[in-house]
Amino acid sequence: ISVSGAGAEATNIILGSTTAYISESSINHYGDINVEARDSSTIDATIVGVAFSFGPGIGASIGAGVTQNLIGWKAATYGEKATSEPVEVKAYIQSSKVEATGVLTIDAQSRQVITAKDWAIAVALSKSVEPGGAGSGAGASAYNKVKVEVSAYASDNRKGIDLDRVIIKAKDDSEITAIAVGGSLAGSFAPQGG
Repeated sequence: ISVSGAGAEATNIILGSTTAYISESSINHYGDINVEARDSSTIDATIVGVAFSFGPGIGASIGAGVTQNLIGWKAATYGEKATSEPVEVKAYIQSSKVEATGVLTIDAQSRQVITAKDWAIAVALSKSVEPGGAGSGAGASAYNKVKVEVSAYASDNRKGIDLDRVIIKAKDDSEITAIAVGGSLAGSFAPQGG
């Protein structure tokens, strides 16, 4: 009897926040004013689980690959679901007086990228002059989630914002690319007598 097994597991987590702001201030500026918050995070994970068995009689092989990639989430534990803790990207002016001769830009931008490749391969072969057999199984799992809160604003500025032009913008450009492949092969053969 020949038996083999292989497994690979990885958990990747990104949390945090990025904030740019003017608060409870008085600003008099010649030219443009830029309040910008930018956050760019990347997870690139490749998981490979390979199992191979070869022997007389009976052969069995199991391969598994599991990856968990989270941005703005805390990892799921056994029996529990992942809990959200969003990545925050904020740009704002609050409770301030702002005067300038140019343009005021309040800009928050987020780009979160997850690329996950998960491969599980199992091969079992048996060789015997007696009755024999071979069995194999493989499984691959990729669990990916992104949660981001992006905001840009001006609030409670009763002292006034005096500019020719104000631009306020918020953008989230996130993407997930996932490949999960499980493959198994089993074979049993007996030599022919002459």
